[in-house]
Amino acid sequence: MERMKLYAWILIVAALVIQYFIARRRFNRRGVGGLQHYNSFEKAVVTGSLEKAGKWISILMLVSGLVILLMLWTDKKLVEKNREKVPTEQTRDSR
Repeated sequence: MERMKLYAWILIVAALVIQYFIARRRFNRRGVGGLQHYNSFEKAVVTGSLEKAGKWISILMLVSGLVILLMLWTDKKLVEKNREKVPTEQTRDSR
């Protein structure tokens, strides 16, 4: 369970790092007028496509990490609830 929590946090942090680097590269390409400047049309197309793919992958990583954390949290709550329920059932059986 702890290993899954670690994997979830790694996914979340990696997704945020990817999004940060993509945003920083876009910001650094902007000129005075606010437009992105490229040396050629091909570089603009390839860079734009790779950044979109990276952005979508990072979004999927972020959502996956959050879903894993949510599943672990709900599982923990159910286990705690069942632990509280078990002793009361045992005391009824002993009577």
